[in-house]
Amino acid sequence: MAITPQAIDRLQATLLTSGLQQTNQALYQVINQLIQAARDSLSGVQAINTTIGGGGGSGANPNLHYLTHQNDVASLPNSRELLAGVYIAFDDTVANERTVNGTEWTLLTNGDPINPELIFVAGDVVMIHTP
Repeated sequence: MAITPQAIDRLQATLLTSGLQQTNQALYQVINQLIQAARDSLSGVQAINTTIGGGGGSGANPNLHYLTHQNDVASLPNSRELLAGVYIAFDDTVANERTVNGTEWTLLTNGDPINPELIFVAGDVVMIHTP
């Protein structure tokens, strides 16, 4: 049986007509509280679904904040586009999945493990890229 407001109402009606309230008040109270908890939970789920599905055509609430993979400011004014930066790359080759890849750069030294000295070219430290 699906949990719907109608199903919960039927449970409540069955409990009320069962006569349990007169024969076993404690059991009646427990079952009544369980039915009320199910009703409250269903109301909470419905409220969440309304909030999530309440926004424009995408189903997103335009009043919430989102981190998006493209510029969606037109439909989600509080959204921010996530962009790759220096030494960061996004891999979107797998459907519904984004992998963040970082590249590693190592400073180039003279190789002395005790007193390494950095290698400079034209005043800049030389670094080696390790993919």
